[in-house]
Amino acid sequence: MGGAVKSYVVNVVAQGLGKGATFGANFLIFVLVARLGGADFFGQYSYVLSFLAVAAAAADFGMTSALGRDIAQVEAEADVYWGNYLGLRLAIGLLVTVLSIAALPFLAADIRPVLVVGALFIPFLASRFFEPVYQVFHSPWYSSAASLAYGGAFLVLSGLALWRRPSLPWLILAYGLANAAYLAAAFGISLRLLRPRFTFDARCLQRILAVAAPLGVASLFTIIAGRAPVFILEGLKSMEEVGLFNAAFKFVELTAMGAAMIAGPLIPIYAARVDADREALREEFSLTLEALAVFGIPVALLVPYGSAQILALLYGPAFPPAAAVLNILAWVGLLIFSSLFFTALAVALGVVHFAWWNAGAAALLSIALNFLLIPSLGAPGAAWAALICEIFLMSITAGFVIRHFGNVIRFGAWRRILIANAGLFALLHLLPATLDLFPRIVASLGFYAGAAILLRLLPWAGMARLISHLDFGDDLRHLGRIVKYLWGFIYSRQLLLRVPLQVARRGMNRSWSPPEEYRILSPGPRTDYAEWAGLLNADGGFGFWNDYRVREEIVAFLVTPEAATLIYHRERLVGCFCACRDASTSRKRGYGSWFFIQPEHRHRGLAEALFYRTLAYFPEAGYEEIYLLSDDFRKPALHFYLKHGVRPMYNSLNNLIRWPRILKTGAARRLV
Repeated sequence: MGGAVKSYVVNVVAQGLGKGATFGANFLIFVLVARLGGADFFGQYSYVLSFLAVAAAAADFGMTSALGRDIAQVEAEADVYWGNYLGLRLAIGLLVTVLSIAALPFLAADIRPVLVVGALFIPFLASRFFEPVYQVFHSPWYSSAASLAYGGAFLVLSGLALWRRPSLPWLILAYGLANAAYLAAAFGISLRLLRPRFTFDARCLQRILAVAAPLGVASLFTIIAGRAPVFILEGLKSMEEVGLFNAAFKFVELTAMGAAMIAGPLIPIYAARVDADREALREEFSLTLEALAVFGIPVALLVPYGSAQILALLYGPAFPPAAAVLNILAWVGLLIFSSLFFTALAVALGVVHFAWWNAGAAALLSIALNFLLIPSLGAPGAAWAALICEIFLMSITAGFVIRHFGNVIRFGAWRRILIANAGLFALLHLLPATLDLFPRIVASLGFYAGAAILLRLLPWAGMARLISHLDFGDDLRHLGRIVKYLWGFIYSRQLLLRVPLQVARRGMNRSWSPPEEYRILSPGPRTDYAEWAGLLNADGGFGFWNDYRVREEIVAFLVTPEAATLIYHRERLVGCFCACRDASTSRKRGYGSWFFIQPEHRHRGLAEALFYRTLAYFPEAGYEEIYLLSDDFRKPALHFYLKHGVRPMYNSLNNLIRWPRILKTGAARRLV
């Protein structure tokens, strides 16, 4: 159990960071579009994104789920499977693009040109399928890198589209280009793990489609059920009503993202325990559902007391009318959490045969209810339709789980939960209206906390047993790498430069003739490491060195034992440069390090020999990724690197600011 929990938490954090970056960027632009464009413009933007979401679901056609199941089972032929998978996705994406453009005459006439722009990017919008590859090849944190590329591109491009006056065509173009940036980053990263072999294999295609087709139909029905209100609201009401509904519905999407992030990685854990530890799993699943209710129902009860203020704060003064929608959708979010946990257990049990007709029935129910309720209720009618559909979906899924797994509803526990929440609801309404809102909420929650303890809503002994398994051990290193990566993306103390391979090769097979009284050597048995440490200490910016540190931090990491250049004047060491391997990876990545010449020995032609002779060790040892690190105050060294063909790397946000300052000088500008 402990190992499963550890793996679960690591995967949740790794995938959650990527999804958080994606949703964060989307939500921020959503808020800006609403505040700057108003409800009607926001409705148009939401309408186009809903159309593209349906198209992207059709283009995915359940293939992401198929990849997650198959890629771990075809290890010997993974490259062939991957090549056929990518080819099939491209073909389906292009087909859906053509069909989407053909469907445009049936959609909103005033924004059809914008819908055409979006439709051209459908193959890129349906490119969120790389996570299974990263996870199977034990690199789940790569998903955060690709998502950060999307988030950054989307924020920058959408910001430009909003700069002067919100422009719908430019906003949709920004959305499409950001997804293209994601595909480029995700595919580039995946090449480190698995390179596709584009060899046609009919068996691979049949295998993919056999799994994907039923899941694709179910996912298409699900997205139609979720997006039907947008199209029906536009047809029966107005774009303003679409904007109000989507302003509130964004909170449901946030809830669904969190629920999927938590519930998804539970599938393999449930699958491993469903036979071996069935009774304990049933108890823990019941406890999970009860915990969701204990913490979730009070939130849904409190939403009406702050929904209008939250919407006005986020979206602007045009959106408080969406509070009526949000008050209903809060219960939808709570049901989605429970429903996804039931779905995870159903998948682990292998009970998924009902999914396609369940989703299809929900889609038909959604369309019927929206046509019935929207004419009289508007956007709140769409919210009631969503709530009824979610109750239907969860009831069917829960029924099949209980039928095949046993009862997970402990009626005694649920009776106590309902009593406590009924008391909370009554207290919220019975407290004097003259009492300010904040004290009323605090008093009500205080009552609820007391009731939860008195009624023992959660069996703390069971929760303590679950928490006791959270012994992460070495897996904390992986979390540390994620945090370190994210911080490195924001801030880097040093500047990073890339050495093109052709630059490093300039020093190969060359003989060096230093000026008189100078000698150029490599480290050897007679090298005085204490003298080497003294040279590094003379720089003043390399920290404190001694002979032990030279051995442990330089000599031990040279790409070959002789892969450094030492320059002597008479018998005194006056310059050094080292070719070191990157110890953090098994790949052949190296860094040129500790480039220094005593000031009184500069401008004598030694720097070029020191530079090229040392870099030549990298290609000789088979290294193709070569970098340099430097400080921004070392202007002469930076200009020397740039003059000799080394390229600046914009590897962090603060380096996006520092490099232009360095390159703005006339000397540097002529070098790049």
